[in-house]
Amino acid sequence: MPILPHSFYFPDQAVVFEAVLEQMDEALTESVLAKVASHTHPIDRLRAVIDGTLAFHRERPQLLAGLFQRWAFGGRELSIVLARERRGVRAARDAMISELRAGIARKEVRRCDPARVVDVVLAVIEGAVVQQPTR
Repeated sequence: MPILPHSFYFPDQAVVFEAVLEQMDEALTESVLAKVASHTHPIDRLRAVIDGTLAFHRERPQLLAGLFQRWAFGGRELSIVLARERRGVRAARDAMISELRAGIARKEVRRCDPARVVDVVLAVIEGAVVQQPTR
């Protein structure tokens, strides 16, 4: 079977990048949700988000390094991709905050500022993920 040029399927590298990123987001979401589903306590679920996200990226170091290289090139489409990523992170953040608030209401979690706790969790994830390709 002949190999078709990439332009047959993708008009340019930016579209390839977006397709890979979209697939990665879907796979990451499925993987993390599977880990979170095995826990009921809100704090355990937050820990599962951290562990699941880091494990996902640890298993795919070349993918993450390639994405960083592509991001470095920038371009017009980069702002669109980043806006989509921000929306996804915002939705996940909101869900985690809601879970913590519900845990506080049920007296499963000590009183705290759920938004700040989740922001720390997200910062830990982001920092650890960004460090992985440089190790």
